[in-house]
Amino acid sequence: MATQVENLGAELVVDPEVAQRHLTSLQSLDRWSQELVQLANVISAEDRLAAADDVTLSELRDQLRQVG
Repeated sequence: MATQVENLGAELVVDPEVAQRHLTSLQSLDRWSQELVQLANVISAEDRLAAADDVTLSELRDQLRQVG
């Protein structure tokens, strides 16, 4: 799923008009793609708590620590 989100963003950013009008939304797509990858790593880890500590996106890592 992260790859599809990333590919969609890459496809949309090629059009300069779309990129200019929707820059914030395109940045959100990129962020979601990164979050999906990080979450997949945590979910698939044998030690999910340790994997949550390895999340590089600080906001997501903090959220995972709160529920973990």
